Amino acid sequence: MTWFSANMSPESHHPQPALRRLVLALGAALVPSLAAAAPADIAVVRDEAGQRLHVDGAPFFIRGMNWGYMPIGQNYRYSLWVQEDPFIEQVLHREMAMLRELGVNSIRQYDDIPPRWVTWIHENYGIYTMVNPLFGRYGLDIDGRWVPGVDYSDPAHRKAILEQTIASAERFKDVPGVLMFMLGNENNYGLHWSSFEIEALPKEAQGKARAEFLYTLFGEGIDAIHETAPGVPVAICNGDALYLDLVAKHASQLDLYGVNVYRGKSALDLYQQVEDALDVPVFFSEFGADAFDALRMREDSVTQARYVRDQWHDIYENTAGHGVGNAIGGYQFQWSDGWWKYKQEENLDVHDPTASWPNGGYSEDFVEGGPNNMNEEWFGITAKGRPDADGHFYVYPRPAYYALQQAWQLDPYAEGTTDESIDVHFAVVQPTSGLLTYMSSLDATQAKERTRAWVRGVRLDLTGVATEDNTRLGAGKQRLDFDHGQSLYVDLGAKPSEAIEVRAEVNVLGNVAQNIIDPLTYESRAGKLIATEDDPLTPEDEADPDALAMMQAADRVRLYQAEGSWEHDLFRMNAYYRVGHLHWGYEGDFFGLYREAFYGDSIDIYDAAVPIGMEFEGKGALDGLAIAGGPQVYWGANPAVFLRYGFDVGKTRTTFIHQEDLTAQGSAAANRAIPQLVTRKTTVHMERNVGPVHVDLGGIMAGTDRLGMAYVDPEVVTDGPSYSGSGYHLYEDEIQWMDTLGTKAKLMWEPGSVHAYVQGAYRGLVADGGEDATTTFTGWTLKDGGQGNGLQVLSGLAVDLGKFQIAPNFMYQKPFVGPLPNIASSWDPATGWFYGGTQARNPIDDPFAVLGNRETIAGELMFVWDPTPGTWFWAWDNRLHEDAPLAMALNLVYRHQPTSRDAVFGFTETGELFAFAAAPPAAD
Repeated sequence: MTWFSANMSPESHHPQPALRRLVLALGAALVPSLAAAAPADIAVVRDEAGQRLHVDGAPFFIRGMNWGYMPIGQNYRYSLWVQEDPFIEQVLHREMAMLRELGVNSIRQYDDIPPRWVTWIHENYGIYTMVNPLFGRYGLDIDGRWVPGVDYSDPAHRKAILEQTIASAERFKDVPGVLMFMLGNENNYGLHWSSFEIEALPKEAQGKARAEFLYTLFGEGIDAIHETAPGVPVAICNGDALYLDLVAKHASQLDLYGVNVYRGKSALDLYQQVEDALDVPVFFSEFGADAFDALRMREDSVTQARYVRDQWHDIYENTAGHGVGNAIGGYQFQWSDGWWKYKQEENLDVHDPTASWPNGGYSEDFVEGGPNNMNEEWFGITAKGRPDADGHFYVYPRPAYYALQQAWQLDPYAEGTTDESIDVHFAVVQPTSGLLTYMSSLDATQAKERTRAWVRGVRLDLTGVATEDNTRLGAGKQRLDFDHGQSLYVDLGAKPSEAIEVRAEVNVLGNVAQNIIDPLTYESRAGKLIATEDDPLTPEDEADPDALAMMQAADRVRLYQAEGSWEHDLFRMNAYYRVGHLHWGYEGDFFGLYREAFYGDSIDIYDAAVPIGMEFEGKGALDGLAIAGGPQVYWGANPAVFLRYGFDVGKTRTTFIHQEDLTAQGSAAANRAIPQLVTRKTTVHMERNVGPVHVDLGGIMAGTDRLGMAYVDPEVVTDGPSYSGSGYHLYEDEIQWMDTLGTKAKLMWEPGSVHAYVQGAYRGLVADGGEDATTTFTGWTLKDGGQGNGLQVLSGLAVDLGKFQIAPNFMYQKPFVGPLPNIASSWDPATGWFYGGTQARNPIDDPFAVLGNRETIAGELMFVWDPTPGTWFWAWDNRLHEDAPLAMALNLVYRHQPTSRDAVFGFTETGELFAFAAAPPAAD
């Protein structure tokens, strides 16, 4: 039962409200500290003038802000509220003071804010908090299992959402400083797509059957909060007026209607729509304008301020006594720029100018049928500075801040406020106010970052080495040798414009220890010179220490790493030298052509100039196009170019990828990488959801350059004579067109806490791809290796049991042509025949070799325990994001490999390539 209703007078909202106010007043006089800690008396009021929100008996016009604290370089995983109290207090003192000076009287916060900080903010700065449970909008924790996509028709999901909503109401029901509860964040848009970013609205209303489940659940949630926290108004956050009829049908008991609206300068008929359908006050839970001109690719803070002024003018014109009379204010979106919003996992320290959705209501940079114009990372009414070493940063008010400050000087409920006085008031609000202050602040704080180079970091490695040389002969000659080394790394950065940023790290060597224990280090390049067949030391070199020293010193200063980026309205370009890059596995690279290149310390061990290349990703009119390439984009790659193009046809995503090797890689000795044959590869991938099943289908054509190449196909002889008594028949054959083709299919099914998949692949003899770098459900190690010549089947099941996960996985693979055995040359005196011998295949010369595609029957069983399964312990980035104090995983793998494989490779100390003998015939 609720005592809130738009059709009831204030006195009917609470028994004996006058007596309650008298008690509060006496308490404030006698015990001020207790009065300060008491929750406010909040009521929804309706009279002939319209509808208002009252706090402690007085009209309360919401001058609200979507406020958050997110340092540059962080994303949605960051939380202010898990920091130390002194850190939080310093942040709040700095930012709440600015908000109070602006005129803010309420902020919007998700319900992860601890209640004590809600009270702290109100007691110290007089600012109320609207508490916002997300109602499953971006995923849901069900018994410790994170479900990214909520199904509002699923009884288990509905139950979990209601339980979490009630728990939130219990936490905040008697907390001083709470203004209201608001459920969700435009959840009605989540019925159509799952992206976290704001996107274009659907052209037609879709999924109304699913929406029925959402709004019936909203109705249950409103009732639950009314029962749990009587006295606190409840609103929902809807995306514009979509499904307003369902709100009226299933959730009409709400006290207020919150709406995220981006219609440009005016909300038009929205106020009347809400009045007709719901007859409750309306507030904007999110609205505003970005400060970037996507058409001219430049910041435009004045236009932003103009939209902010006009939007609030529109709100004032529909407050009680004016217009429709049901507007009660709004929450400006947003306080500071969200540098993480575009793509959310990438380029977190780049202020991305990419526009991610179109909106004709913002005409200055909108082109019909043209590129997007809404820049998600630029909605702040303040610009964000970079954090210091402790994570604190300053914000710099844009003109929109000052326009708001002027606009809010007018009280819409004050006696004498008329339609005419509202118009006069907003006519003098200048969108250019504060522009010079804003620009000078940026110039003073960011000039170095924008126009000059700076030192990002300095690292000095000092080493000491003590070794005993037992090769010396004679009494007293065996002794300890001591040596030392110094290696300096200087990391430099520069940003000559908003669109271009570069960095380079230089290594400078001091002394290099000559008695190092491990010769494979980055610093060893300037150590003792080692003669090779290609570069022998002459007797003159060996006899001249000064010449040796000069040869060593020539390599003491070297570029260690470098990278650069260029942001354009049509593309993003990145160049890298010895800096890692991601794979394309999640962008349609079903066969793993463009592989990941993160090697950690291995780059220093082998002194490898890997990876080297560039990446181009199209935007706007070039969306879907990507190009990558370079001398060596991953370890062992030939100089190559990779092209990718993806597009949607209905609900099916299709992606084409082509790899064109340009030439063979340089000397393998430089980075200990097995040389690859120059080749070309082309793949196609299609994916879509068919009911509850996600379907991936793909095809590959690779190795056409090897057509006609000869190979030997061994066959085991079970009875009768064999070649030279080896137990094998040997057949000669050559690569044909069918050997260049392959196909793969994958089905994934996730019914609740069970996740199942099956995958099958057929690859011709030379239809080579790359290893699967994506994650399927959990941290399994049995994956598709991508090599041609074989048939492969994978299948697995992951079951989430709260904080536990049990995941069996199975793999079967078999090559079409088996490994070539080692057969010694022989002569048969009885026949006079000479049998030429064979050796295990060398993939440098042969069209293929049996290595990773060796015949295998394998199974694994993975056990995981993680008290915070939203960040599972097996995740690739768990070192950064695992938030559990203790988590564990156990993975048991069994492989049965009844046959051998062809030879594998190694390198000598000087980098010479050699082949090991073939593997033993069987291994379990």
